[in-house]
Amino acid sequence: MFETNFAKYNSTKELYDERKKKYWLLFFIFTAVFASIILFQLGILIEYSVRKEYYIDNYINVIESTTQVADANRIYSGSLLGFVFLTLIFISLFIWHVLSMYKVKKFQDFSAYSLFLSKLYLFLIILQIVILLFSGIRFFQSFAWDLNRNLRIFLTVFFIAGYFATWPFLCNRVIRIFYALKIDIAQRNNNNDSLLNPFQSFFNGQFGQSFNSENSGQSPQTAAPILMTDSSDDHKIDYDAKLNELSKEQLVTMAEKLNIYGAKEFSKEDLIAKIIAIFKEKEQKSNLKSNSKSTGEKENSEEMNTSYNDDNKTDDEKFEEN
Repeated sequence: MFETNFAKYNSTKELYDERKKKYWLLFFIFTAVFASIILFQLGILIEYSVRKEYYIDNYINVIESTTQVADANRIYSGSLLGFVFLTLIFISLFIWHVLSMYKVKKFQDFSAYSLFLSKLYLFLIILQIVILLFSGIRFFQSFAWDLNRNLRIFLTVFFIAGYFATWPFLCNRVIRIFYALKIDIAQRNNNNDSLLNPFQSFFNGQFGQSFNSENSGQSPQTAAPILMTDSSDDHKIDYDAKLNELSKEQLVTMAEKLNIYGAKEFSKEDLIAKIIAIFKEKEQKSNLKSNSKSTGEKENSEEMNTSYNDDNKTDDEKFEEN
């Protein structure tokens, strides 16, 4: 389920289409556990609210002070407020989780799941574990009448166990696989970049075959993959004209190869604009590297020529210069 040969895939969508049933099942299991925790938390809150007088009376019996009633009401109000706040946090996280799953479905990519939310789960678990460690056995001590505390102890243990049973080794592992695939694809694209214009290299690699077949009746010189440059010395590229020759399906394919999310939902004009922006950025980086290399070679050549000229001067010429 998790063993993945990244070389087989040219996009995250290919991996998604192949394993979506298995991976979605893992996320649905986590969603069911998450929903159970929220329902349990709501049940605890309702039980504590309905039995207000019962808990206040028991707090009065336990508290040993002259202001028992005031202290009991203060304890109850503080506990109720804390339960409400905690319940709202759980509900907010669940809504965020559902929205993240919608993004995964929309982009057909599990790496679209909120990375911050995934880290927030871990933070909450660490917080719960720290509380358990510092509270020690006192955390599990409760009175027989304090049903609410017993329920909260059970919920804490269930929350920690449910998290480790579903998220880090299942759902989060799926997300990391998709992130790793994206990195692998990006590295492969960088390694395959030609010293020629990156747009030309990508264009011919993806669609050169179709253009070659159209020009098959021409001479070998004209049947070669199309060059994206004109005859001028500055080698400017008409990106817009070349991309407009492609169909919407071809543009979507190119956009997916470039890891543009939601390519199918963009119009043809938007796809062209996004693809042009990516390749212009690649072209600028390629030109910077090329210019840097040329400048270094030129400086080395000038130094060698200067040294050669100095060595070949006669003694009379050197004397006249001095």
